[in-house]
Amino acid sequence: MSAVYFSHEGSRGVATWHVIEDDTGPGEFCCAVHLGAYGDAQVRSCFEALVGAVADFHRRTHVVVAAAPISLLAGLPCAACPSPQAEELRHLLGQGASVEQIATTPNGLPISCCRVRALGAFVQSDAPQPTARR
Repeated sequence: MSAVYFSHEGSRGVATWHVIEDDTGPGEFCCAVHLGAYGDAQVRSCFEALVGAVADFHRRTHVVVAAAPISLLAGLPCAACPSPQAEELRHLLGQGASVEQIATTPNGLPISCCRVRALGAFVQSDAPQPTARR
């Protein structure tokens, strides 16, 4: 959250805008007022309005640099794979699917990954099995 600090420089008071509170840097100059005139209520009111307007200007024009988004596929070969399966997986994750919703193999690869090959499937049934005859 941004903050405006008021400091004394000789016979004048200076308002500076800082991007974050407790910023030790010089900050952005807002405006200054003679300390003798600052005691007058009308001057103080006008000064506070000017400080607020200039601080709002700095907030609007301050550019926030966003960090690069973290890929949900980071560490998986599908992150940079050109195959259609990987493209489909990236699309699903881009549409809001979570990594937990995507079925994976025991080693952590998505089932739809082009590196996964199914050799067979085994299903265990709770139904009684026929016994062998002699």
